[in-house]
Amino acid sequence: MQKLYEFGFPTAEHIPSLKKMWIEVFGDDEYSVNSFFEKTQSNENTICAFYNGTPVSALYAVEAEIFFQKKSCSAYYIYGVCTHPDHRGKGLMREIMSSLEVVAKDRGISYLYLVPAEEALFSLYERLGYKTAFSLKEKEFVNFDVGECPKYDLGVNYIDYQNLRKEQCMCPITVLGEHGFECFLPQRPVGDLTVLSIPDEGYAVYEGQKDTIIVHELWGDREKLLRCVFDSSKESSLVLREPARCGGRPFGMLKSLDSSPLFENGFIGIPYGG
Repeated sequence: MQKLYEFGFPTAEHIPSLKKMWIEVFGDDEYSVNSFFEKTQSNENTICAFYNGTPVSALYAVEAEIFFQKKSCSAYYIYGVCTHPDHRGKGLMREIMSSLEVVAKDRGISYLYLVPAEEALFSLYERLGYKTAFSLKEKEFVNFDVGECPKYDLGVNYIDYQNLRKEQCMCPITVLGEHGFECFLPQRPVGDLTVLSIPDEGYAVYEGQKDTIIVHELWGDREKLLRCVFDSSKESSLVLREPARCGGRPFGMLKSLDSSPLFENGFIGIPYGG
């Protein structure tokens, strides 16, 4: 690695450059980017490569846990890995990923996990030691008989979010920390993403994608919650994503940083990738 690049944490003065690079690389709107930086991003969980003092590659570690076998293990969800187009092909991503591992191990974090943005990236992350550990299956519902729709609210509270995922998912599942939850599960519709809940019963997260509705996750009475999604979205068809348990579509990857065991067919759910 050329000495032109330095690696470390950003400071407040670097945030505008990081936001600008994010928008240029991912094409996200300014509102979404600002929301992530205000609610979730923290400098101590952001690793950057700097060129002449300016961040040109970065990743963001979102605090989370992985729950399985009735046990919670600390984790970082690796989000928003990007490199400025003028600085690609120089191994910067590999360096910042390696730097994060050192930081995470020092902090006692058990797992790192991520969602490759496209299928071709699975092999790239495999070379960095990640294994496919999360999958999903999809089921289409067309002309669903909505019938009488139960009363539902927009949003879901953090305690219900945690408890429903841990109680109802029979496979390993990711659970965001509170700051990540606030960003990725907005309490009001943001863009095409909506979270709705039946108080004390369950919740669903859905998003308009192309010509259909994708229900990223649903915990609780399936029929009741599907009625709520159809009523809220005013659409006539949707695709429900669920834990695969076996034979599903690969979705996310995992790396253990200590003696915590690897697994297969875990579930991520929320639409931070894929």
